[in-house]
Amino acid sequence: MDPHGTPAAGDGWFERARIVWWAMITAIGLYGAVLVLVTAGGGAGATVPQLRTALTVLAFGSGVASWLAHRRIVPRAPATAASGVPDDGEQQRRFGMAVLSWGFGETIALYGFVLALLERTPADALGFFALAALALVATRPRPALFR
Repeated sequence: MDPHGTPAAGDGWFERARIVWWAMITAIGLYGAVLVLVTAGGGAGATVPQLRTALTVLAFGSGVASWLAHRRIVPRAPATAASGVPDDGEQQRRFGMAVLSWGFGETIALYGFVLALLERTPADALGFFALAALALVATRPRPALFR
């Protein structure tokens, strides 16, 4: 922080990224809890093999998109201030790309949630939830990305 109280470039970006990332990881668990509560009454669900295939393909695409977005966080020639720390605009770009990457990862869990909700079988979502968590863990925030 400079003498006027203005945050210096890089201040707080990693901490913000960690908060958003943890919120997204936590959301996957909440999706599972809601799914169990909603489907606890039993009842027959719809069998939708075409939807299962479509959601699986979409989940794969989201995983690829998450990985590609994460690769774009750090450019080949980062914009840095004289101090060697990326300037605030660059930090915002990196933060935005990180959130986009995690959003793609979290959509994998949402596809599983929709499928399991329609079929009324929470176990169908477990694979999607695991892949979503893996995508988020693989692209977790690291201090080097924001400093």
